Amino acid sequence: MIEINTIGAGAGSIAWLDGAKGLHVGPRSAGSEPGPVAYGRGGTEPTVTDASLVLGRLHPDRFAGGQMSLDLEAARQALTDKIAKPLGLSVEEAAAGIIRIANANMEKAIRVSSAEKGYDPRSITLVAFGGAGPMHAAALAKAVSIPTVLVPNQPGVFSAVGLVMADIRHDFVESRILRRQQMTVESLGPLYAALEQSANEALTEDGIPPDDRRLHRSADLHYVGQAYEVNVPVLDGVLDGAAIDAAVQRFHELHQQLYAHNHPDKTVEFVSGRVAAIGLTSAPPLR
Repeated sequence: MIEINTIGAGAGSIAWLDGAKGLHVGPRSAGSEPGPVAYGRGGTEPTVTDASLVLGRLHPDRFAGGQMSLDLEAARQALTDKIAKPLGLSVEEAAAGIIRIANANMEKAIRVSSAEKGYDPRSITLVAFGGAGPMHAAALAKAVSIPTVLVPNQPGVFSAVGLVMADIRHDFVESRILRRQQMTVESLGPLYAALEQSANEALTEDGIPPDDRRLHRSADLHYVGQAYEVNVPVLDGVLDGAAIDAAVQRFHELHQQLYAHNHPDKTVEFVSGRVAAIGLTSAPPLR
């Protein structure tokens, strides 16, 4: 699973004015049918794509690898009629305003996502994929102080390629409430052994040979009385006292990272054990 924070600021997002002539971008989208005005498929509302075309960020004759031409004049006319004239701006100023607002929406989402996970933006890489993502990436990275942008090869089909190349995965979980002093090899060993047996059976059914299997243990822990848990890895290999101690220590560290506080003196409680069963698949290397 991948946690996704979706916002209404894509290439097809429609630019519009409210009753007070405030400029907005999204969440309504022109989609691919009829699509932006520049597609020439019946779209009448200016979009982020139309603004990018007007600003020269897209070439009208090189869209989709040259398989599709964009109507620059139609895009300019739509932006002029719907945005520029009512606001007393040039069409280029209107287009630049649309891009700035779209970027601001995405910038807010990046800030929230990184802050919620306790990540410093200066330590992460922004991966820009989708057909239009790379056009916005440098401005977003600069705005939130991300030092590196990674644009994959053929970003427009990056998600689809990832889906085809992804490893097989099954997740198994069993709940059992145990206080810290009850978290022993004797109590957790059989729990994880049963989960790992189920994991291996699932991978056997998938036809995954033993050498291409990876089993990863984790545990949902919390402080006694909390209504939410933090998932922490439990060292793979032999499950011994040291592995359990390391998991509890990692819980304190992750709690600090996620919530800006922890309580090493409070009792930790085990809520659920988890095993992720990974079946490795052969995939070509990505440049």
